[in-house]
Amino acid sequence: MPLWLQTQIGYTATWAGLVAAPTGVIAVLLTPFTARMIARVDARIIATVAFIAFGISYLLRARLTADASFFDFVVPLLVQGISMATYFLAMVTILLDGVPPPRIPLASGLSNFARITAGGFAASIVTTIWDRREALHPARMADLTTQFSPALNNALAGLHHLGLPDLGAKAALVRTMTSQAYLLSTDDIFWISGWTSFVLIGTVWLCRRAQSGGGPPSAAD
Repeated sequence: MPLWLQTQIGYTATWAGLVAAPTGVIAVLLTPFTARMIARVDARIIATVAFIAFGISYLLRARLTADASFFDFVVPLLVQGISMATYFLAMVTILLDGVPPPRIPLASGLSNFARITAGGFAASIVTTIWDRREALHPARMADLTTQFSPALNNALAGLHHLGLPDLGAKAALVRTMTSQAYLLSTDDIFWISGWTSFVLIGTVWLCRRAQSGGGPPSAAD
């Protein structure tokens, strides 16, 4: 999302950072409460809350438009802050359930290695899908945009009225189509991510109930 905001929406790195900042703020505020709850509430319930918050956050972003306000960008990330505050503590509790204390460092290191490796693959895969979907959407828009299209001719006439030459007007329209293609590609990824988060709730309940007696939250801390 920061990449899209800076390359297509015109946000500076500072403003893109301000959009993402609420996620960290909410997570910092809620994490202490989650740590207290984890010893009394089934970790699978907390993980379910995390995935629901992830799904809602992604689906809210799947409805964004290029002219969305700063507040429209921030709200989904506020929701994501809830998931960030609950997800990692719940996952650590489930992962370390039943692991003997001497082997907790090894188990933690293995889980971190798997998470970081998967995150690296995911970043590359998502960026590739983003670019490929961006190439798909202009092709579909071009199929509907011909010299006989009233909408195209009206848009060109409006740009000509503003003083742009024919080539400049067409270049401006291509730029607009490219920006809209990246918007649609971004929405596609968020839509898929949102429904994937809801599907992953089922995998959480395949795990056994973690017997938390205070150890796992300490490990999470």
